[in-house]
Amino acid sequence: SVKLPPKEAKLFRLLRNSMGKIVDKEEIFNTLWPDGEGSNWALDALVYRLRKHPFIQNQGYIIESHKKVGYTLTAV
Repeated sequence: SVKLPPKEAKLFRLLRNSMGKIVDKEEIFNTLWPDGEGSNWALDALVYRLRKHPFIQNQGYIIESHKKVGYTLTAV
């Protein structure tokens, strides 16, 4: 089992549960920041860190951005 920081782990689980489908930003914000504290900048930074994580790269996962819509997780 891999050790991802809490927010990255939550985002990864959310994307993995909808593998191959677009997870819209609103759902991501509601899941990761239920208090409404999230921002586009915070989400971009989180996705960036998740993409760079060795586990994600070694497993061949790809996180695709859909401008102003959301993200999709796919595996090579």
